Amino acid sequence: MTAPGTDNPAPAALSLRRLADAPHRLFFFIGAICLLAVSGWWLLAMLARYTHWLAAAGDLSTRLHPVLMIYGFFPFFIFGFAFTAGPRWLQMPAPATRDTLFAGVGMGAAFLSLFATMFTGDAGVALSLSLYLICAAALWWRFSLLVGRSRVPDKVHARLVQISLAVGGVALLVAIFGIAGDREWRGMVRSAGLWGFLVPLFCTVCHRMLPFFTASALDGRFMWRPWWLLGILIGGAWMHGLMEIFGLSRWLWLIDGPMAVACCHLTWRWGLVQSLNNRLLAMLHLSFVWLAIGYALSFVQAQAAFAGTHILGLGPLHAISIGFLASLAIAMVTRVTCGHSGRTLAADRVTWVLFVVFQLAAVSRVAAETFGAHYADYILLTSAIWFACFSVWVSRNAPAYLASRADGMPG
Repeated sequence: MTAPGTDNPAPAALSLRRLADAPHRLFFFIGAICLLAVSGWWLLAMLARYTHWLAAAGDLSTRLHPVLMIYGFFPFFIFGFAFTAGPRWLQMPAPATRDTLFAGVGMGAAFLSLFATMFTGDAGVALSLSLYLICAAALWWRFSLLVGRSRVPDKVHARLVQISLAVGGVALLVAIFGIAGDREWRGMVRSAGLWGFLVPLFCTVCHRMLPFFTASALDGRFMWRPWWLLGILIGGAWMHGLMEIFGLSRWLWLIDGPMAVACCHLTWRWGLVQSLNNRLLAMLHLSFVWLAIGYALSFVQAQAAFAGTHILGLGPLHAISIGFLASLAIAMVTRVTCGHSGRTLAADRVTWVLFVVFQLAAVSRVAAETFGAHYADYILLTSAIWFACFSVWVSRNAPAYLASRADGMPG
């Protein structure tokens, strides 16, 4: 067994009891299990569609794809991070394991049950998602109590995490009513879940943590995070989502052009070039680059749509969802896992190669929308790269949540 982010062997003794030692252990472990489930299911569905073996599997996955990818694993990693970094931001004690254990396990079990209920009909799917949402709401309330009871003057980042999680919950509620009522819901849930929930939340974390990590590892001059910058990152995401929901996609170039320029500037201002000598730090910076790429592609797409031409399809969306969100999840979870397992705060060769190869999944998914003649080939390639990278990544990180800290410290 190999320790996450290092080439050093980890302790062999593993126990589920260790999941109660720190908040990130439980949520990252459940998130890893759900991530493998989603990844395996998606690869099998794409294989079934590609080989024409079972068309229904591909159709079912397509219908539930927004729910699987937005809610299947990201919220677990988010709650793990929120209950780890959040108390530090708010200068509050972390919640006791008993306060989050039942809801966390219930949330994971409810999501995993989705893979069985989706074959029983829409009522079963709606029930699984309802139970998932109830557990997630309980965890959101627990985090909200931390925010409300804190007396620190700066609670902006924590409030934005709280708001983003609430928007994600509302979007999922819409999906549940849409499924139960046999209404079309995917477009709204995808827009609200991506642009109202995940992108603003990840941008909030980047604004708070990326300059901090960079300044700590390199030089204090990279500690640059003015409030107006956070307003641009969050406001741009919200505006993009609202314009999609209200059918104004052809006007998105008004938002996405400036956002692409702003994000490109940030990659330089936050020290992208300087970070390349530190693999773990580079993973965070390179993930953020995809946000700039996604906005740029969306700008080009909207300009073409304004001129009456439809290009790129879901390419811009997947540049952000795979390139930015999924890559940043890999980088951030790896960093938290290394830092809170008492091991070297660095990415080893395998972790770095996995991250680089994973970028090909984003490239392949964008290529699928660009080269339509080979669409199915690129989709299958994307799902294969996704599954392979996450399988290895989980196998290297999950044991750390079941083992004692390498430095002998509690937590």
